[in-house]
Amino acid sequence: MKKIKVILLLIFFLINLQANNLSALGKKNEKSVSADDIQPKISSILREEWAPGLLLVAFLDVGQGDAIVIITPSKKVIVIDTGEYDGRSKKKSSDIISNFLKMYDIKKIDCMVLTHSHSDHIGGAYNLLKNFEVGEVWDTGHKSTSALYLKILNLIKEKKIKYIIPNVNDKIAVDTAVNIRVLHCLKTTSVKYLNTNNTSIVLKLEYNNFSTLFTGDIEAPIEKNLVDSDSVSLKAVVLKAPHHGSSTSNSIDFLKAVAPQFTVISVGQNNRYNHPSQTVLNRYKEFSDMKLFRTDQQGTIEMLTDGKELKVKLQVPVDFEKLYKFFRY
Repeated sequence: MKKIKVILLLIFFLINLQANNLSALGKKNEKSVSADDIQPKISSILREEWAPGLLLVAFLDVGQGDAIVIITPSKKVIVIDTGEYDGRSKKKSSDIISNFLKMYDIKKIDCMVLTHSHSDHIGGAYNLLKNFEVGEVWDTGHKSTSALYLKILNLIKEKKIKYIIPNVNDKIAVDTAVNIRVLHCLKTTSVKYLNTNNTSIVLKLEYNNFSTLFTGDIEAPIEKNLVDSDSVSLKAVVLKAPHHGSSTSNSIDFLKAVAPQFTVISVGQNNRYNHPSQTVLNRYKEFSDMKLFRTDQQGTIEMLTDGKELKVKLQVPVDFEKLYKFFRY
């Protein structure tokens, strides 16, 4: 009987300790701090750990493509890109995204952003639009004859979903606590560099002192335009590496302007494009204070923050303790 009481007391203690930790994440460090003061920790993020007031940014492992889910402090949901076309990818992007959303009991996507019309960014969109309530869709607006893209546009029209082709400085206003604005889009792409990649919608997310730069597949000329026009706005805690770490992007001046603490490369294992480029990987090594994550190596990468502290979960099938030692702070 005494053993049972001891075990019950221990369980009670652990439950209260977890609850106190969650509460503290939103309360401590209330004094003003800069983005450089964010204290990241590599640790497991339990599904129950998200709570009102916290922001979750998840870079999903969908193979060779991009798919990002954002759950805001008021539980509004933004999906940026939807992975490769389900019929072409070994990993069915729409199922991966759907299953992730269902884990958080999410039935509505408040905003879906299709950064550009390549299939590795819009691949799961049709099924998601068909199976979820979607508040609005942001699209580059660059003309494409892709059958998949046209099929998606027809479904948006059929379901009478609000359709937006953004301008620079437009904001995704689904949660007043989070500032998400457009830094680049089709309308700021010069004719000289006009191609589908360069029309990618570039977004900057800010929540308290936390920030993330989402870059689609922009290439070096657009990176230069962003640096020349407003380098201050580029600085971010987290960078989604442009174009899966391709050598056509990730220029040194751009990386210096962003000065990320973390960079995430969304990429498939042994892909036919040889992404990420070894030249780019060597370039990233020059930033000794930056931590590099790759979905082909760490799987889905989740970041949970109150805007002052950051927890990171790596879904990785290797010795987590070894990784923890490598990423200790």
